[in-house]
Amino acid sequence: MSSTSYEVLETPRGDIAYDYHMGDHGAPVVLFIHGLEADMNGDKITTWMPELKNQGYGILRLDLNGHGVSYGDLENFKIGHAVADICDLLDELKLEKVLLLASSVGAWAGMLVAKKRPEIKGMIALAPAVNALDEVFLKPQLACNPSLEADWQAKGYLVTQHFVPGKELKLPYDMVVDARKHDLLKADVLAKIQQPVIIIHGMDDDVVPLDLSKRLAADLPNAQLKQLAGVDHQLGSNLVFKLVEFHLGEMYRN
Repeated sequence: MSSTSYEVLETPRGDIAYDYHMGDHGAPVVLFIHGLEADMNGDKITTWMPELKNQGYGILRLDLNGHGVSYGDLENFKIGHAVADICDLLDELKLEKVLLLASSVGAWAGMLVAKKRPEIKGMIALAPAVNALDEVFLKPQLACNPSLEADWQAKGYLVTQHFVPGKELKLPYDMVVDARKHDLLKADVLAKIQQPVIIIHGMDDDVVPLDLSKRLAADLPNAQLKQLAGVDHQLGSNLVFKLVEFHLGEMYRN
């Protein structure tokens, strides 16, 4: 993480680093939730922040557990802790109108938060990696190695391909055990997320399957799926921010 200044929230699980900028009176706060092995200073939010601030939004970003300067490390990351930490941060700041802007695994956490919290008024999910341990890492590899999960459980961890070519991730099996307690791919669970959800997914994404977003859009009560040709998991196209800007504006006005 860079030298950007940040505040610290003490939680029962450990200290969470966050950065909060108030917006115009009555304006919503955009809460950015980063993806796996990223942090609050990722390219997306640091590139988009100046324009969002100019438009009057408040901005809240944090380092999830196991990331940046928050407690733990990647091998101890828990999606359940991420949800609890975000809820504790919302309580601490007493925010009344929040729009979630969440990327990859962060969008999984964001949807779980939206299911719980009435102050979440809408969400933009960027290539949401819901149920990521199973859907992104395990199922594709089981096709080649049917004994993978048993081996993973016996060894205690799995070394797998990172999102960044040439890098690897070491994923503990405990992370899978925790993740399965927060399964979102059930129609009755998704039905509890009543807020508008805009899903943006690149059609060239070779990390998170586009089909995952299609399944989410089919079962979320108030969702739209935007499929972008020629865009990969990094969502680096200028069109992505234009869509984010437009749909945040719609949620702001509503």
